[in-house]
Amino acid sequence: MRIVAISDLHLDVVTSGVPRFGEVEAALSRAVDHAIEHLDPREGDFFACLGDVCDPDCGPVGFRVAAALIAAAQRLSREGIDSVWLAGNHDAVLDGRG
Repeated sequence: MRIVAISDLHLDVVTSGVPRFGEVEAALSRAVDHAIEHLDPREGDFFACLGDVCDPDCGPVGFRVAAALIAAAQRLSREGIDSVWLAGNHDAVLDGRG
């Protein structure tokens, strides 16, 4: 069994005022390309995103993030590759109310 794992994409990151969504989305796409090329679903191989894709209060970019993740999951699914998508601490509202 092989796993392609990614984490801490932080698609909403801005560096010195420059949004990095395009660069990080391209890195996600490359990871999916790698999974499609190297994983064999008949062997139980799968793709895992281990969270921290964006902060929940990132505003409208959150919709772009959701679209990018859905597109990645659909590409994997079309190739028969199972995927697991977990939430990280940056993906949840941590306001103390549980």
